[in-house]
Amino acid sequence: MVEQNDNRTRGVVGQAWMVPSGVHAHEAGASQPRQLPRRPDRFVGRTDDLALISATGTCVLHGTAGVGKTALAVYFGYQAAERFPDGQLYADLRGFAQGLPADAADVLRGFLLALGVPESSVPPGESARAAAYRSAIADRRILVVLDNVRDSAQARPLLPGNRASMAVLTSRHRLDSLAAREGLPHLRLDLLTPADAHALLVHRLGAERSRAEITVVSALVQACARLPLALCLLAARASAEPSTSLAQVEGELRDERSRLDNLALGEDDTDLRAVFSWSIRALPPDAARLFRLTAVNRGPDVTLPAAASLAGVKEPTARSLLRRLVSSGLLEEHSPGRYRSHDLLRVYAAELLSEVGDEGEQARHRLLDHFLHTGLAANRSHARFRQGIDPAPPVRGAVVVPSDSLTDANTWFADERLNLIMAAEDAASHRLDTYAWQLPWVMTTHLYRHGHWADLITVQRAAGAAAARSGDTAAQARARRDLGRVALRLGRYSEATDHHLEALALCTASGDILGQAHSHYAVSLVLERLGSFEESVSHAESALELYRTKGNDAWRAAALNRLGSALTAAGNHRVARKYCLEALEILVTLEDHYYQAHALTTLAMIDHRLGAHGDAIIRFQTCVKLWRAFENRFEEAAALHRQGDAHQASGDAQSAQQVWSEALAILDGLGHVDAETIRTKLRTQPSSTDSTGDAPQVAGC
Repeated sequence: MVEQNDNRTRGVVGQAWMVPSGVHAHEAGASQPRQLPRRPDRFVGRTDDLALISATGTCVLHGTAGVGKTALAVYFGYQAAERFPDGQLYADLRGFAQGLPADAADVLRGFLLALGVPESSVPPGESARAAAYRSAIADRRILVVLDNVRDSAQARPLLPGNRASMAVLTSRHRLDSLAAREGLPHLRLDLLTPADAHALLVHRLGAERSRAEITVVSALVQACARLPLALCLLAARASAEPSTSLAQVEGELRDERSRLDNLALGEDDTDLRAVFSWSIRALPPDAARLFRLTAVNRGPDVTLPAAASLAGVKEPTARSLLRRLVSSGLLEEHSPGRYRSHDLLRVYAAELLSEVGDEGEQARHRLLDHFLHTGLAANRSHARFRQGIDPAPPVRGAVVVPSDSLTDANTWFADERLNLIMAAEDAASHRLDTYAWQLPWVMTTHLYRHGHWADLITVQRAAGAAAARSGDTAAQARARRDLGRVALRLGRYSEATDHHLEALALCTASGDILGQAHSHYAVSLVLERLGSFEESVSHAESALELYRTKGNDAWRAAALNRLGSALTAAGNHRVARKYCLEALEILVTLEDHYYQAHALTTLAMIDHRLGAHGDAIIRFQTCVKLWRAFENRFEEAAALHRQGDAHQASGDAQSAQQVWSEALAILDGLGHVDAETIRTKLRTQPSSTDSTGDAPQVAGC
């Protein structure tokens, strides 16, 4: 990746191999230094990186500790030897090692001597030596490799001045000052690809041993986070212990608490913990603190607000600290505003965090409150009339991000889904039971509507267990209802019934009127799907009566629509229409477009069953537009499915095929079993005037 504009890149490429007219690249009698370290015995991968260095010319090669910057720079030097017939200069500037970094004046002295300048002619002082160095190579084509550069000031005097020569700098920092003042592009070196990491480990272990335990090699690559240094250390250990199977080594590496110990060979330059520590020592204290606090977040990455919450600082301060960590190679901004580190650095951050008392626990509460209260704000846009929860105010230092629209809410939930799931799991593992059931509640609507049903089951099972531990009956009932909803959506009717009846029993025992209403509503929905229409109507009537006692118009409208759906399923279409129209009138007044779509769906089904297929088609088309606007893919597919049934019943087989195909594509994408029902219809083009019983069931509110 070249981190500069295209014009600058073209300028560097255009200058990289130019030799000024009249200059002899290789003069007789001139010293030809060959200072590169030993050539790697076999270099794996990095083809694109090598091509980019070759095309770019003088550049800064930066990346995290152990990612293979030195190996790449040295390998490039050997590959490009013919382009630089006057030699190669190399210096380890010790920017990230124990002891003091190399002094530029001392390095310049060594370069001058290697270039054939008599020791008596080496001037004193950095500036004079830098001028002499530039003069010495002015008429030569030299490759200069400056390894482990600490900062721009250390490297600047060592850069060749002529355009025929080239320098490759390696650093854990980006050296932004060199980019700004000298126009040097910086190329980020990432972790090895899975294929290249696998190839490197197989090469180091030996083909015979790798073949004998080939299934273990991939797990070892993952345990080493595809970091070249870790892979080489692992291979060295395995070679030193031939009687230890790779499976035994992999088993030891599973435990994160001892992983770095099991990858250490006893010397600082082959000890990941020591190598990582050199980067940390170069940081200011507040940046080092944020790095270790990132271990609190168990999800794949952190955003700026999450990082600010972890550190308990304002977002501008957090942004500055994140930039410092990115520049130091300890974090990667893998997409705009999202930061992560590889697994071995996460393990190291956790070790550092364990050494500083309760700092991690305080950060955990701030992060959980960031997710919980930001999620609550987003959930209000998602489901304005869903029964809410009343969490404690966020702790000081937690950043709460407002959600200004449904689009904002959907984007936030989609981006943070894995982080939210892992945060809920982390809360449960630390017995923070209130967070452990409230976070699943916050994310349930998004998971349900966007087809993440397996995730929903996982988090709600954990939520129910957390609620039971804390003795919160209402929270247990919520978890049961949400598990029942997803069981119904997946066609597991018996399981759905059990969940909803258990929720009803919990709410009845605790005197929770609203919870009872929600449970009656849900039981009615399941019973309708099972074909127990009279019981479905009875539970819908109970839900409506209980909602009326609470005086909430939105829930009353939902119950009216539920009763209408149960009645039309039982064959009482005209009475059903009356209830649904009353529900729709309330929802229009409330400007609740989401649940208007549910009411319109029921009315369209009634039209279809009464033979008014044209009216049904128009209503279903409206529903499709509404569900699409809400990004509810399943309900969109359900409406398309029913619309196709109405087209087929009206004799328009071509339109039926078209909308069924659209529905099938959505359901296949969701992995839903109802896709097979539509696939069958597409093959057979049924002529039944009432096939809505096979369509995906509207789950209601």
